[in-house]
Amino acid sequence: MEGEPSALTLALILAGGAGILVLSAIATRLGRYYRSRKEAIHCATKGKDVDVEFVERVANGVVTGVRSCTAFNDPSHVTCGRDCVNLLKLENRDGAGAAGARKS
Repeated sequence: MEGEPSALTLALILAGGAGILVLSAIATRLGRYYRSRKEAIHCATKGKDVDVEFVERVANGVVTGVRSCTAFNDPSHVTCGRDCVNLLKLENRDGAGAAGARKS
């Protein structure tokens, strides 16, 4: 039967719509798990004071990465080893923190 929609076409359209809804729900939930936080710190790698935008878990505040850093010409293109993340993880674990990470 030419020109009439088939059951297969309808099934494909419904499956595609369901897939889009699932991906949208996943993206929305991920936004609740992570947040960004800006902080002024002293970068031991570059040897200067910088402004950094960290990514941290909402549930426990653990820093998981660096979104941007003013130590670079393009702050969104962070190319260092991200030692500041490890230092902040130590601070969170130890409470008092590792000396020299934060600016006074």
